[in-house]
Amino acid sequence: IGITLANAIKQKCTQSQSPGNPPPGVNSTFKFQEIQITSVLKNLSKLKTNKSTGLDRITARLLKDAAVVIAPSLTQIFNLSLSSSTFPQIWKNGRVTPIFKSGERSNM
Repeated sequence: IGITLANAIKQKCTQSQSPGNPPPGVNSTFKFQEIQITSVLKNLSKLKTNKSTGLDRITARLLKDAAVVIAPSLTQIFNLSLSSSTFPQIWKNGRVTPIFKSGERSNM
């Protein structure tokens, strides 16, 4: 099913849908507001611990339990990423696992 899904996506998404340059006269500058430690702590506390890990294999339970210790470093990393307009390539990777729910298994 994975190969069939990959081929279906490849057929539908053949061209990049880049927005290109903004029209003349449009202000394209955008400034991110600095992320605060309190925001990182709040979001870490909301993590659902019954979800699977990411590619880094770090559990939500570990992130949640260590929130007070890791929040300052995470905040600094996030703000540096935003201020330098750099999004690490490793953060762009993901894992997709198709889960059969019902119907004919061979039918996408």
